[in-house]
Amino acid sequence: MSPTFVFRPGGVAAGNVYTDWAAMMVDVVAEPGPKWIEVDNSLAPANVPAGAWNVADCTFVASPNVAPGPPPGYGTCLLTWLDGATILGDNVRIQNVKFANAGATVWTAGALVTYVELWNAFVVSLAGAAPFFSFVATFPLLILYNSALGDGTHNVATITAGVTLAFRLHANSNVQAHALAGAGSFAAFQDASGLFNPTQDNTGTHAALLLDDARRVSSSPAVPAHWSPVPTTTQGALDQLAARLTAAGF
Repeated sequence: MSPTFVFRPGGVAAGNVYTDWAAMMVDVVAEPGPKWIEVDNSLAPANVPAGAWNVADCTFVASPNVAPGPPPGYGTCLLTWLDGATILGDNVRIQNVKFANAGATVWTAGALVTYVELWNAFVVSLAGAAPFFSFVATFPLLILYNSALGDGTHNVATITAGVTLAFRLHANSNVQAHALAGAGSFAAFQDASGLFNPTQDNTGTHAALLLDDARRVSSSPAVPAHWSPVPTTTQGALDQLAARLTAAGF
């Protein structure tokens, strides 16, 4: 099982519980392989101070002490990256936590492959802050499950010219308006529940590709009597509508 480091500002430091971020990160970096960082802001705000922090192979999770919330389910678990705090490393997962930055860009992703997963999570840039992410090398990949990127107003990611940021959106995930900026491009692969707002500020190409097939999306008509037979898939419903239009001479 991966080791867990608990960041609990305002608490009591003991064992794997830390009240000081810098002290915790000394031990996090010394631990090889995957690890978990549990964020507990139930006693005091959880803030990351200025510095370059290597969180490669880390999964950020919310403490059981933090109240859960509706989807995205980060609830009240907020980890704020203060001005001058930057992320080093790759292969990061954020689960049931809201990430926000209050100053300069936190994560400049220049690795050949940058991999970030969001599970019931949320990443925003606060008013007056630079975008949280800066993607400067291909191939960056963001995978969202029941998560959100952006607040609909502030840029969260800058994409450099020549770079294509790829998204995979699952389980009611969404990318809000104005989340993206820069001269680069994006490609969003989304299931039927995903939502990618087309109003973005990047000047590169935009591509939205649907992952679901009508044959594999269920159909539950509000008035079953209007159908014969009652379709169980979206494809079945569309085929019936096409047949009716053809029969009517359209």
